[in-house]
Amino acid sequence: MLLYQCLPQAIAALANEDTKSLGLLGFSDAEANLLALVRRDALQAMLKFRHDKKRLLLKYKENSKREVLHIQFMATTPEVQHKGLAAKLFHHLEATADAHNKDLVIMNTQPRTASLFAEHGFRPWQEYRVGGEEVEGGPVIQILARPPKGGKGQAGANGHPAAHEN
Repeated sequence: MLLYQCLPQAIAALANEDTKSLGLLGFSDAEANLLALVRRDALQAMLKFRHDKKRLLLKYKENSKREVLHIQFMATTPEVQHKGLAAKLFHHLEATADAHNKDLVIMNTQPRTASLFAEHGFRPWQEYRVGGEEVEGGPVIQILARPPKGGKGQAGANGHPAAHEN
């Protein structure tokens, strides 16, 4: 089970210092113990981001006047890295988005990968600070977007809709 799918239950379990309930949610003992160390406010910020992410994607879609293909998460395990698997998957996603005149949107948390996405036509659309500006040191997520190649959709400057505040 993905963490964000059970955040409300995990927050409730952590509020009651109930690591056993975390096990019932599908977390291993090690994961439950690790989650118990995480501050509840950090989990609440993640839950807020989950809600805000949906709102941001809808706002992007409204402004671009096109459908969006959102890449939720993409990574390869260390033992299969540098074998071209991620590149093949990424090219397939690009081709699918282009064929259906959809923008590709990814929420990037790794500044070192921004140049990789730029090589594929992604441009920054907006930044989002998890937990809001009041959370010092909260992670910043860069929302990157790539309009379809050869598409006939409407877009603003650089092929992207105008950014809006969180």
